[in-house]
Amino acid sequence: MGFFYLGGDIILSLLANLGILSSAYSKNLNVWELISLVLVTLGIYLLDRSYDSFKETTSTQTKRGLFYRTKIKIIIPVGLIFLIFSLTIAIWQFSLSFLLGGFWIGLGILIYFCFYYFLKPKLFPKEIFIAVFYCLGVAYPIYYNSFPSKLIELFPYILFFLSILAEVMALSLNDFEWDAKLQFHSLSQSLGKKKTKIIFLTLTFIGLGISIFLSIQYLTTIKLVAMGYIFYFIFLFLIEEEKIHFRFIEKKILLELSYCPFFLYYLL
Repeated sequence: MGFFYLGGDIILSLLANLGILSSAYSKNLNVWELISLVLVTLGIYLLDRSYDSFKETTSTQTKRGLFYRTKIKIIIPVGLIFLIFSLTIAIWQFSLSFLLGGFWIGLGILIYFCFYYFLKPKLFPKEIFIAVFYCLGVAYPIYYNSFPSKLIELFPYILFFLSILAEVMALSLNDFEWDAKLQFHSLSQSLGKKKTKIIFLTLTFIGLGISIFLSIQYLTTIKLVAMGYIFYFIFLFLIEEEKIHFRFIEKKILLELSYCPFFLYYLL
């Protein structure tokens, strides 16, 4: 499980999402863009999980938290090194205008973390911020070079955002009791489990409805993208309802791995 605890599932879902987005907009990322994106994602993930592990107590200790606590002296420096390497590659390889766009996204993420972890507001839509910044960061190399000029071209980004937000809400449901014990404030904690479940189902079925409509209405690349999201939203729903589960894979990891079929879009 060490591979997944160190963010393996996050990187697989990142690369899978890039597969369907790059297919939708006929934009292949170069090697340096991929490496920089993977490094910054891993760096943020490792540091964030390290912080979470410090918050855990004996009654809230998770296997992932225990894993981090035993290797914290290695994980934190590695996370910082990943961020430094990512920044170095960006400065070395990318244009100034590309860097400026990435800077504003990075600054937004930094403000979010400072606001959330230090000010600790009680009413805070954590899930929405996570989904927004994740989508802005992951899709940035694609929409920087090919920003939609027509309404129909926005739909892959809309489905991407809906899928991420629905997954984040599912993760919040999965961590609901744990977040409550550690007093992690979020939208789900403010609304309660029942309302959070309703939001998850609403997002899932909206995404599914849009995907079905697009797959029927269009015969272009949009149709192929929509078909992928049809399977994704169905799969996500089945995982959350625990109709699909594996004995040796945590539900949290399985939710991230639900994007893996999108790797097929690299073959198109």
